[in-house]
Amino acid sequence: MEDIIKQVIESEYRARQIVEEAEERRKHFTDTVEDEIRKIKDGIFASVNKEIEEIRKNNQHQADIKVKEIMSKAEDSVKRMQQKYESNRQVWAKALLDSMLGERG
Repeated sequence: MEDIIKQVIESEYRARQIVEEAEERRKHFTDTVEDEIRKIKDGIFASVNKEIEEIRKNNQHQADIKVKEIMSKAEDSVKRMQQKYESNRQVWAKALLDSMLGERG
């Protein structure tokens, strides 16, 4: 009888060890899976962030080109207006003066 009790106790002890080992393996597996999920998620976010940054850079580059085009056109317009003013200044001043003097007389 004593042997049977001893065997039952040993069996229960082994069963507890097996359960503890299984629990440790489950925890390790869970931790490993969570780590892998985190790595995959981090990789996805890194890839997406890199793509977003590339799009931003491309958009910024396109905006810079557009700004340069607009500034160039504006500078050309100002130069043309300045040239027109320089070439017509005398004529416009005389016409204005004649107009003002003509209204008085």
